[in-house]
Amino acid sequence: MVDKNYRTIDKQIKQPSDDILALFLISILRFNLENDILIRDTPFIDSTIINRKSCFRELFYICNLKYPYLLNHSHILLWHRIATGHMNTKLNNNEQTVPLLLSDSAVLLLRIMLSLPYLITKELYRVIVQVLFNLTYIQALFTIISEMNKTEQEIWSRISTDKTKNTMSEYLRMISSKLFQSNFNSNIDNTKISSLESINALIRERCGNFIKIAALIQHYLYQSITWWIPDHHLHFDHLSKNLINELQLYNNDEPYWFSNDSLLIINNWLDEVLILDKQQSILKIIHAIPVFHSPQFIELPTCYSDLFRSCNHRRCSYCQELIIEPILCLICGIVYSQERTKKQCCDQQTRFNQEHLLLCSGNLNISININSTKTLIQREKRYTYWISLYLDQHGEEDLNLRRGRILYLDKNRLKLLYSAWISSNLDQLINRWSTDPFDF
Repeated sequence: MVDKNYRTIDKQIKQPSDDILALFLISILRFNLENDILIRDTPFIDSTIINRKSCFRELFYICNLKYPYLLNHSHILLWHRIATGHMNTKLNNNEQTVPLLLSDSAVLLLRIMLSLPYLITKELYRVIVQVLFNLTYIQALFTIISEMNKTEQEIWSRISTDKTKNTMSEYLRMISSKLFQSNFNSNIDNTKISSLESINALIRERCGNFIKIAALIQHYLYQSITWWIPDHHLHFDHLSKNLINELQLYNNDEPYWFSNDSLLIINNWLDEVLILDKQQSILKIIHAIPVFHSPQFIELPTCYSDLFRSCNHRRCSYCQELIIEPILCLICGIVYSQERTKKQCCDQQTRFNQEHLLLCSGNLNISININSTKTLIQREKRYTYWISLYLDQHGEEDLNLRRGRILYLDKNRLKLLYSAWISSNLDQLINRWSTDPFDF
């Protein structure tokens, strides 16, 4: 991820600005946090391969040393907008800013944390998380209401609430009324009036990623969360409730405002979006909520003979020659001819192999040589052979299928390889890489 971002910056901008470099530092931290969440949320994981000390605290310290030199007045204005809802008048009118309701709360949290001195007090961190949780909560509610049609918005805008208390019902009524008056809604005609319970469930779901990010930062910088570990899968509601308790938010899973007029703050956040043109484009951004799924290997058959029959006698899609050394990619499932074999069929296949190695998994490929049962791991110009994923009934390999034994998929080996891949920990699994030509 770091190399890819650096190449992208280097190609597009020869002298990147301070803002771009600041986002680059944030992207490094964000990647580590998201990768950690991915590992913790994946049930099929081997905890032994990822039982290592995290370097996030040290990484955060290094980024915190560099980040203050990239700052300008924008971080002060950003906090002012989040905490009070007002756009500072000192801001240049020609400078474009992303509306807060369209911003990524996790990125905003990292920006604010890096702009402050290293390791602020836990109480101050708690305040920052609460303020950004308020924004995340309203973002989720705003997204849900914007997905409603005009009839639904009108119904929710008339809901009776206790105006003396700031509750979800009051936020729902206010935002629905604002979007209904601005004609900011979905074009779908069928009316489906949701209940307050279902809206609350959707809000919790859409705030889940921010809660996990904030809890992980607290875990690494302040207080360890000993019960949230890999290979210990928890139901989402139970996990979310426990993480909120760990963060010690002031009002559990609802906003707690440090201002007397919270509705004014929300109204200002809404105005930042509604004054923009191209409503349909904004709706597409709002509704395109990223949903991250754990990367998976393709599903392998239990018996190797089934895998051998499905991959053998394949022909090149370019020259229609028989593929002599078929290779099955475990990431995307493509069967191709190895690039460096003496019997490679055509130049088009060679170029395809090079593009596949680059595009399939970012210069990392994990595959099976069908004729030898070997597991081949490639990383750019380096490669290595790992143990076979298929064993006989006695737990022994049959390389090159010389003994003719019936082979079965070993789920423990597959789990170990998958865990090392998903945790970016293949170097711990592999002792030696080779740069020599492939030898089958």
